[in-house]
Amino acid sequence: MHPFGPVVDLQQFPMRVDYMDIAASGGGQTPSASTGFTQLFNAASWNATTSLDALKSVPSNPSNSSLPVPIGPTGAQYQGTSVPNRVVVKSPVFTIGQRAGVVPTINSATGDYSNWDPLVFDAAKSTTASVKIRFRPGMGVLSAPARPRQMIPLGLTATDTLQASFPSISLVQYSQPQVISWQIADPRLSSNLAQWQMSGPGTSSTIGTPGQQNVNEPDETSTQKSKYRFIERAPSGAVVAVPSGATYPLDRPDEYNSQSRVTSPGYWSLIHTGMQGLPTAKAAQNPVPWRTLNFGSSASQASPPDWLLLDLLGPTYPMVSDQWQINNTLPDSFSTVSYMNSTAGQVNLNSRIYPQNAYFQPPQRTKPLQAVFQNLLPSTDELLSDINSYQNGQVFDYVGRLADMPSLTGAGTTQWQTESVLRNMAGCLTTRSNTFGVWGVAQVVQKIKKNQKYDQFEGGDQILAEKRFYALVERYIWPGKDGVPGNGHVNPSNGLWDKLATQSAPISTSSGTTNMLFQLPGSPPLARAAGSTTLNLDTNGQYAAYDGPEQIGMDPYTKASLGQVVWNSSSLENAYNPPQAVTKYRVVYFKYLDQ
Repeated sequence: MHPFGPVVDLQQFPMRVDYMDIAASGGGQTPSASTGFTQLFNAASWNATTSLDALKSVPSNPSNSSLPVPIGPTGAQYQGTSVPNRVVVKSPVFTIGQRAGVVPTINSATGDYSNWDPLVFDAAKSTTASVKIRFRPGMGVLSAPARPRQMIPLGLTATDTLQASFPSISLVQYSQPQVISWQIADPRLSSNLAQWQMSGPGTSSTIGTPGQQNVNEPDETSTQKSKYRFIERAPSGAVVAVPSGATYPLDRPDEYNSQSRVTSPGYWSLIHTGMQGLPTAKAAQNPVPWRTLNFGSSASQASPPDWLLLDLLGPTYPMVSDQWQINNTLPDSFSTVSYMNSTAGQVNLNSRIYPQNAYFQPPQRTKPLQAVFQNLLPSTDELLSDINSYQNGQVFDYVGRLADMPSLTGAGTTQWQTESVLRNMAGCLTTRSNTFGVWGVAQVVQKIKKNQKYDQFEGGDQILAEKRFYALVERYIWPGKDGVPGNGHVNPSNGLWDKLATQSAPISTSSGTTNMLFQLPGSPPLARAAGSTTLNLDTNGQYAAYDGPEQIGMDPYTKASLGQVVWNSSSLENAYNPPQAVTKYRVVYFKYLDQ
């Protein structure tokens, strides 16, 4: 069980078999391909109630079958009792049958022996037997028995299987069973057959390491295993309270779906990438055990570094289910932090004030960054000094460059530790602020006749007038002539929006609120599913009209899926809802410094 994860009940994860065939000979039995002695099972669905279903194995607590079978990280506890990090699970004993495709079983509850026809190997005819086996096991979950969560290995044919041969099994000394072991170093590569190491046949005392560390598996404290983790945003049971006295789970109901969020994009460093081989390979390579996205220093990985991905993972939160309200009653305290290409709370790593020369030497601007890194390190002074020194003649072009700071490259002994600062704070940092300050000076200069360099101040020139100023400039996405994102317009007669998407039927909230807002300007046409809070696209409705100089439209296939889109021609400056992103600059604050 990986570290820093939850305690789980193994009874929720049954082992099932997707494919198995067995060929046995000896003891008077000489099967061939045409006989019924080769047991072949190939499941198109794990819901099969015969054959393969008989091979299903659900772990059971040896002391009490009604109790769970807990497993957890090293040192974990469940209800005050320590739980193991490794558990040995045994399946029932199965026999080889006389009919292909039928597992010999007895239904003890009904007394049904119709499937009980084991194949008899007669030691008087031959003292040994040989067995060849091919099988493909997998792990499922009780809540969705038709969906395998893990196949060993992944495949559809008889060659995509674990295979073993027992050339000589004694039919006389049957008290000493022969054992085959398959082990893997990195369980996340279990779908790849080449990653499994087989040993045997032999005795149980010499083959395999059940309940112990696998062959080539790193230690629990190794840097490879340091990022083999399961991350929860909050401890189990953590709640957020509201003035009314009600409490709601801090782990949102949509916390782990594909549209939800993580604390910081830096936590994507836990994504396992080893199944793709090395990133520098020009051709397909074998998988690399224990490889994850590396958000450490550039020197610790191939080029280009993985942390470049951080600039592609913006901390923008979609307005979807439960993003604006919890349980349809509580205003969302985790609402959208990004708006029109501007993200609140991000601090620029480029803290240097320019220019820096003999004539202009501004003080270091470190307080914002100090606030970001406070309490993450024993002392932030060294990191702030590294950040300032890095800006001598260059700037931070990517947030991931933070990993190259000398004070972080040696911070810790494992990859999990060295990535800590970047992993936790990547979402709070940027290198491309959308607001920036400009300090300027305007001068009226009178040049003497002999000075001809009009772009320079030369000896003898005189300054007749001077004005110093400061301006705060914002770079923003222009929303249109009306200043409202989407095709929003306020009707002066009633103060309501009058350029929204047109629904084919009004959306009623008389039976309760919906799972997303539909009154926003520029929202797509939506329709409420009967008896549900869910809103779906209304393909019979009409989007808010677009305008601008560049025509847009929908091909017949897209139109059938999304609905009709209307475009009206206009100049860009007169467009209310331009579909093209237009970046503009504006001065949001200005003052003279010498008044």
